[in-house]
Amino acid sequence: MTQKAIGVDQIASGKDGVMNLGERLNAQDTALTQAQTDLNTVITANETEIARINEAVMAMSSAPVTTPVFNDVETYAVQAVDLTAGMATTVTIPNGKSYKVGKGNLMVLRNNVIQRGSFAEASETTVSFDADYLLEGDELTFIIGKPTKLDYNTAITYYAGGLDEGKIETVTYTGDIERAITYTYTAEGKINAETIVEDGITTTKTYTYSGGKITGIHAVVA
Repeated sequence: MTQKAIGVDQIASGKDGVMNLGERLNAQDTALTQAQTDLNTVITANETEIARINEAVMAMSSAPVTTPVFNDVETYAVQAVDLTAGMATTVTIPNGKSYKVGKGNLMVLRNNVIQRGSFAEASETTVSFDADYLLEGDELTFIIGKPTKLDYNTAITYYAGGLDEGKIETVTYTGDIERAITYTYTAEGKINAETIVEDGITTTKTYTYSGGKITGIHAVVA
């Protein structure tokens, strides 16, 4: 087989091609490095935004009751059978109502006068009055509200995948507060809905936005 001779011009051209290839590879390395830098910037910004969202969620969900909210009132007329001379009188709150002992959510009135120091919180359903303090016919009023002294734990779960990965999904309270809050988010990463379940009541709040700012909240209690 006859081999063709390689001319001087071809050799020179080949050298230029190899040199240009090195330059092109260097340019690709630079572009890849910049792309990685840009990606890291986006990731950092996204993580920062998620952290801000989570902080806002926790601020919304972590407000315990700090003042009494009275939601049950029961009355009881003291009977002769309730009284024993020289002994404390224990009265059961009517209609199966209960309160949390020592948590500041029970107020007791005797004949419309607030009682202090004359009774003890015996159990979640009973109150014990001092010996010989009550009289037959006394009207006792029990006002029960949410606790003002709280001891509770909070557990938080996060979305594990999808567009909401890393954002808070649920905040669950146990102890003196029994509450579960679930969050969903819009495609833009803002809170779409907040569902609160507490004391058998479900409250759903749906948020609306305009121009990136919150403009309204629609709440449904069921």
